[in-house]
Amino acid sequence: MNLTNAIFFGTLLLYVIVSFYVTRYIKNSKDYYVMGNRATTLWVAGALTASYTSAVTFVGIAGIEYLNGPPIFLLAYGSWVGMVIAMLYVGRKLRAYGSMTMPDFIQQRYGSTTRIIATIIMIVGLMGYGLVQFMGAGVLLSSITGIPYTWVVIIFALALVIFCSAAGMWSVVVNDTIMLVTILIGCFVVAPLLVVKAGGFEAITTGLMQKNELFWSSGGALYKMPVGWTLGQLILWMVFFPVAPWIAMRAFPAKDDFVLMRSIAWSTFMATAGVTVLFLGCSAVFLINPDIKPADQVFIWASQNLVPSFLGGIGIAGIMAAILSTAASIFIAAGFALSRDLFERASSRTLTENQKVLYARYAQIFIGLVILVIALTKPLAIYWIGAWAGALFCTSWMPMIVGGFEFKKVTRQGAIASMIVGVGSYILLYQLVKKAKLFALPLNLDPVIYCLLLSCIVMWFVSAITKPKQEDMETFDTLRGTSLSKEAITAYSPDILANEIRTTKLTAWGLIIISVVFFGYLILKIVPAVS
Repeated sequence: MNLTNAIFFGTLLLYVIVSFYVTRYIKNSKDYYVMGNRATTLWVAGALTASYTSAVTFVGIAGIEYLNGPPIFLLAYGSWVGMVIAMLYVGRKLRAYGSMTMPDFIQQRYGSTTRIIATIIMIVGLMGYGLVQFMGAGVLLSSITGIPYTWVVIIFALALVIFCSAAGMWSVVVNDTIMLVTILIGCFVVAPLLVVKAGGFEAITTGLMQKNELFWSSGGALYKMPVGWTLGQLILWMVFFPVAPWIAMRAFPAKDDFVLMRSIAWSTFMATAGVTVLFLGCSAVFLINPDIKPADQVFIWASQNLVPSFLGGIGIAGIMAAILSTAASIFIAAGFALSRDLFERASSRTLTENQKVLYARYAQIFIGLVILVIALTKPLAIYWIGAWAGALFCTSWMPMIVGGFEFKKVTRQGAIASMIVGVGSYILLYQLVKKAKLFALPLNLDPVIYCLLLSCIVMWFVSAITKPKQEDMETFDTLRGTSLSKEAITAYSPDILANEIRTTKLTAWGLIIISVVFFGYLILKIVPAVS
């Protein structure tokens, strides 16, 4: 067995073993869904960062950076802003409201019909997005292990089903944190070595500009995208991440608000710094080999050919970890939606805690098997749905969630109309503009921007002509009166509370100083050379 295959099977086996180990902590459904709200800063920061640095980052976007140069996505990478909003605004509010899934809040605020529609959109979007990860993992892992696509997908699915169903959120969070170790080594050890191998910062600035002066442009050397595209991508990532279920739900297991704030501080630094160095490394590879095909395998090729075999193996393990982390996050969110937000609420009898956990495990198995069967057929239509799941969540969920938080007079009819119009208009506009190319949109913005605006307008208009239910208005008042910090304040003595506040401040200021030094150094090395 070669090194790559050993990493593949060893990685899957490790995560399965860890998942069975943490089943000891599952005593009830709250443990299964949100770790009983016992996650520390290490676990939340680890899981969030691993989810952020996904397979898309290491494979798809890495290939774009390799062909186009670093700025094309570094300038448009608004997802880190979205991640902060997801945790400190959306996730923190949902935690305070006692939610264990995002549809919990939708049920409270808008009632069962809205929750059912939102949950169906969520499951379809998650399964589509999960299918993209699954099919991409099958093709990618097959190419680097030599194992046929069918068997890679089956093995991959089996491992995911086992470790997602075994201990729910415990499985995913703990394994994500373990996966993060290899991901960070890939970003902060392997990627810098690629820059050194290419000749250092001077080589990747002047050298890439000599290859093509557009390598350091915002539009990219190959794509030559207009400014409107860059702005559209920035907005898309900023407004998609806050309502992406697999991101926002990372806030739910946190022990308290202080853990949440420290976690997002660490995650923001690790993710943005790691992605920056990774993209610089992938761009540097172009100077060494400009003919890697397909381009999205640039980091794999570099790990196999440009660094010592041990580090190259860890780099490949980092890619596998990123794929597994993303897929597991999506699996768990889709399974929770199916079990808690559809089945449990539709059940005519009261379920015991053991039954809730059992049905949640069944849901994970069902989701895994459905995605496996579909992935084996490689359907293009569902692949497209998955590829644009972010836009679907953005246009359908963002107005409804924020409206539910902030505005008392948003009605159930307004929320439902907003979701339907948001999803429908995006699918239609994308087909007309991107596929059929019948016309171009003003400023070359992504269709998602216009559909998001339309979704908001529809929500306000329909809410204005319909009457909110009294119970919804009372629920809104109750939720608005819920103190976000009450849980943390009442849980600790004054001395411990003061220590938590002090630790959180030190973490924030320490990471700000590190960030200024880190990004300042990169700016001083790169900007003068390319300006």
